[in-house]
Amino acid sequence: VWGFGPASTTLVTAAVSAAYGAALWRRTRAVLQHIAVFASLAVLAGTVVARLDPGLGAWGPGLAIWAMSVLWGVAAMRGYLPPGATGYFAAGIGVLAGAQLTMQVAAGYALALATVAGLLAAGVLLRQAWLVVLGALGVLLVTPQITTRYLPMSAATPVAIFVVGVVLLGSAVWLARRRAGSR
Repeated sequence: VWGFGPASTTLVTAAVSAAYGAALWRRTRAVLQHIAVFASLAVLAGTVVARLDPGLGAWGPGLAIWAMSVLWGVAAMRGYLPPGATGYFAAGIGVLAGAQLTMQVAAGYALALATVAGLLAAGVLLRQAWLVVLGALGVLLVTPQITTRYLPMSAATPVAIFVVGVVLLGSAVWLARRRAGSR
């Protein structure tokens, strides 16, 4: 109707759906409405960056989605976005998706590894099983991509995947024991 291109249409749609979803979520505090608002805001954050600089590729919008998801998780942890478990779950999905999009550039690989480690640590410290599950999913998604890029066609690839898995699992067990011992 107004002659919008794809990026502008996505921007307007995401903004309107986020505003409408937030109004509904404020009244109901329903889990699905919480996730709908999060998804709308994640699309809005990524689209704003893509619209501002179309030449960035996927890493720019991915970084915006990642940052928005981190802020969402912090707000959920502080009790501003009830129910908290839903906020943690939404933020976990968002940081994984954002980190995946940033893996076009070398720094994105470091961000993805830090994200996976952060999800595992946050899951243990906050006693949120979903965050640990998302961290484990992140290990399965990120580690093969990193080893394929930096160790192509090498016998070290399966060894690297195994070592990363053992280190992350050991870290999670250590954090769980440390947390249990501090009570």
